[in-house]
Formats: sequence, structure tokens, C-alpha cells
Amino acid sequence: MKVEKFLVLLGLPRSGTTMATAMFDVHPDIAAWFEPWHARQKQVPQPYQSVEDFVKQYKEQFNTELSDKKNLMLKETSTHIEAINWSEESIENIKKSNPDIDVKVIWLIRDINHAYLSRVHTARKHWGHPDMKIDTDSFKEFVNFAYKGFKEIENVVGKYNSCMLSYEKLVTNPKETMQKVMEFLGLELHPNQLEYYKHFKIHKSAGDPEVSSSPKPIDPKKIEARDKEWSEYKDVFLNALDDNQRQKYNYMQKIVVDVRNLGFKKY
Repeated sequence: MKVEKFLVLLGLPRSGTTMATAMFDVHPDIAAWFEPWHARQKQVPQPYQSVEDFVKQYKEQFNTELSDKKNLMLKETSTHIEAINWSEESIENIKKSNPDIDVKVIWLIRDINHAYLSRVHTARKHWGHPDMKIDTDSFKEFVNFAYKGFKEIENVVGKYNSCMLSYEKLVTNPKETMQKVMEFLGLELHPNQLEYYKHFKIHKSAGDPEVSSSPKPIDPKKIEARDKEWSEYKDVFLNALDDNQRQKYNYMQKIVVDVRNLGFKKY
């Protein structure tokens, strides 16, 4: 098989990476692996050594041949920094063993405030933490956690042909936003991508429990709802940050706002 592109999608946890990856995976020329490090972390998986190694492990994991796929993809989140480092090692190994392959990295960026709220709600509903609170302490902890992930991801995307993709624009304007990122990847937008929930094979998924169990049409009203919810906490939570935390928060949100306004930009 002749694989032309190796694509990597990275993001913070609760930033929409599972949904976005599903939109790529339903493209007939792309095979995506959702969180290959995170899903197997107890086994301490070794970084991919080559395209052939990726294909071999993929077949073993999903009992699926990839002979008809020209483009391979993996996605990881910074839930564990080790996953980002593992992804970079895999990229380097694949580039060395397959020098003709076109490597591109996508950094999916979601509003930090929305990601925080989503993390708490998901922990309550799906992760067995019904008592997790939306309060200043958990917000400050998330800012420190998110900043560390932000910097690790930024370090990776700075080394490769990379782009930044807004989760909010992907939700509110999926066709135009996906068109831009597909052009960056050098691929044609496929109709399945805009109706990914009809075509996605959920057994492959890892990450968002709702996408993994019952993918649904993208609902732009969710963005408005998160903005409204955050407005209830904004003043108190931001005033609770110390100077160092405020600098971290402002750094991240500056990037978030820039990418959210554009929807897509090359790094």
C-alpha cells in the first residue's frame, strides 16, 4: 500500500477531538486511530516505528485492513503529557522510515472556559465523580493543567506543517471550516464528513463518551449555552486567579479568541 499522508490531531481534553476525528475518519481515504496511547497506556505502548508498524497494529486492534487507505491519522489529548510526547516520537519515527510521507498536524482549540465546564459536567455524568464542583479551586487547577498541555502541544505543532482549528467554528459553521482544513491537508471534502454521525463506526472511538456511544448532529446552540453558562462565573473566577495564573489564562485565551474568530489558520 502507498500511504501519502500521516495526520495528527492534538488538543486539550474536552476540546472536541473525538468529534473532529470522527469527521476525518468517515472520509473514504482516511483511517484514524483514536487515542492509541491513552487507550493502551497500561500496556505502555511503544511509539510507532513506521507506517507499516501503524498499519500492522491497527489491523491487530480493529481486525481491519487498510490497503485502500492513502492517509493515516491519530489523535491524542493532553490528558496525559506522555501522550503528546509519544505522538511526537511516532511522528519522528514515521518520517525517518518513510521520508516521502507528508506529515501534517492539526491543533484543535476550544475556548478554555468551555473546556473547563465540559470537563466538570462530563466528570459528573460519565467519569464517576458526581460531587465534582464548578468552583474557583477547580477552575484554578484547570488553568494550570490546561496551560501545561497547551505548551506541550504548541511545542509539537511548531516543528511540523501545522494548522490551528477552532472547535467553536467547527460546530457553528462545519462546512466552511472543514473545507479550509481539508484544503490544508490537500484532500477533498467528502459529504460523509458533514454527516459523520450517520457513518461513524463507534467501536473505534476513544475519548468523548457521547460520541463513542451515540454520535449526534452537531448542535451550534451548545456554543451559545456554554457562553451563557460561563457568564455566570466569569467575574468571580477570573478575579480568583493569582498573577501567574492570570498570565497563563490570558496567554491561552488570546490564542483561543484569535483562532475562534478565524475558524482556521496555519500555524
